[in-house]
Amino acid sequence: MAAVLDRPTSNVGVTLDEFLTSDVYGDGDELMFGMVWPEMPEGPTHSLRTEALRNLFAARSDGRWVGHEVALQIVGASQPRPDVVVFRETFETYLRRDAFDARDAEAVIEVSLSTHDRDYGPKDLLYAQAGIPEYVIVDLKNRAVEVRTEPSARGYLRRAPLGPGDVYRGVSFEDLLGPVGT
Repeated sequence: MAAVLDRPTSNVGVTLDEFLTSDVYGDGDELMFGMVWPEMPEGPTHSLRTEALRNLFAARSDGRWVGHEVALQIVGASQPRPDVVVFRETFETYLRRDAFDARDAEAVIEVSLSTHDRDYGPKDLLYAQAGIPEYVIVDLKNRAVEVRTEPSARGYLRRAPLGPGDVYRGVSFEDLLGPVGT
């Protein structure tokens, strides 16, 4: 079986409207800066870690909605699907909306395993330009966690790696990464 590369499938400017109305793109595809990135096949390691993180953050959210692979619309030509999103409002608030706006996101968390290039590349710039206050990369391959804050037009200005004993939003470094082998 051929390897799936973590690269955009289009190099032309695809608009958000074209992306949303076309039957060419799959539900898991992402639109970033007018380029379509294919859904990456994820195995149980990624799925279990993503669900565990959603549950950990939901338990500490004070009623705010914590979504999983929610399609965030960003002004311009972008609609990424972060693994975990901590929203500013309750789940009930979003039931009355027809789209999820990135300006409602308090934090996004990406579990990086097969999506390293996009998580450390265009998503950093995209989330920062959208004004999302916190971007966390949980890098399972390298057993690393990085919290990015202070969004700007050039990306996140502050990048803080977490290590053993560190805590982010009430979740320990060890719980962010999960046990070795998961």
